[in-house]
Amino acid sequence: MQADHDHEGLVTLHLSAACRNAALAAPLLAAKLGISPTEAADRLCAISGPISAPLSRQSALHLRSILSALGVQLELHPPDPAHPPSFDLSLRVADWADPEKAVAQLEQIIGGSRTDLLASLALPSGLLLTDLSAADCANLDLRLRRIRGLVAQRLDRRHACIDIFTTRPLQPEQGNGLSQIQRRLGLSGDPMSGAVLSGLGLGPAERVMDLFKDCGLTAVDRAFQRFDLHLTGYAGWLTKDLADFLAARTGQPRARFEFLSPDEPIRLDAGLSYQHARRFCADYAAIGLFVRPVLRGLLKNSYNTIC
Repeated sequence: MQADHDHEGLVTLHLSAACRNAALAAPLLAAKLGISPTEAADRLCAISGPISAPLSRQSALHLRSILSALGVQLELHPPDPAHPPSFDLSLRVADWADPEKAVAQLEQIIGGSRTDLLASLALPSGLLLTDLSAADCANLDLRLRRIRGLVAQRLDRRHACIDIFTTRPLQPEQGNGLSQIQRRLGLSGDPMSGAVLSGLGLGPAERVMDLFKDCGLTAVDRAFQRFDLHLTGYAGWLTKDLADFLAARTGQPRARFEFLSPDEPIRLDAGLSYQHARRFCADYAAIGLFVRPVLRGLLKNSYNTIC
């Protein structure tokens, strides 16, 4: 029973359909909930599910009224004490850090072999510790942050916003099967990130991965995605101002930019979040630069030609 009929206690706001105006609604949601605009946008891009912690009924109704005017479809639900929130924790090693030193300390906390830990840290989601209670996640997060160069990021699983990528070329029948799933769920791919399905909640993502478990798909929450942006070309002539900008941006000599191609790109940016990668791509396009985002951790294949 929804909390619309319950005049006492706390309620949570649930997204009933994916928001098509996330960029417009995210700053408002972020300000009201005290979260970052990036996290707010990710919550609004999910198919459905909770987008807030428990709120007073009055606050929830007020926020629903404002967001509804922006096209966000929301429902009010009572918290479920039988199912407390759980968290995923993603671990990565910063670019400047020594992975071997970080893993030597990490091994003492979570176990596992150094070889396996190094391989997991390099995956698209990083090394994932899943379905942790709030207390366990907070305790582990505190211990792990003492490791120099190790980056830990937590995600409330209720707010999952998952994109699905290919790790190898799909067979024709597999591609047809994904197309049917897209139509059935009203989903699409993401041309920016290269995802073949985007914006899934945890349940739908798990069902898709189970249906296509032999197709080499990988599911990555947007909170954990990191992109490198590669310059593949530019519109028109290489002006002095543009060459100076690119040289300052990359540390490469100006002459390096006179001959560019998709086969010999130059990395412009490294380790960007999903939202930053999308914004940077738009900014570069506005000044005539052609860039290709590459999800970190994906193996090279016909869909992902730069690693």
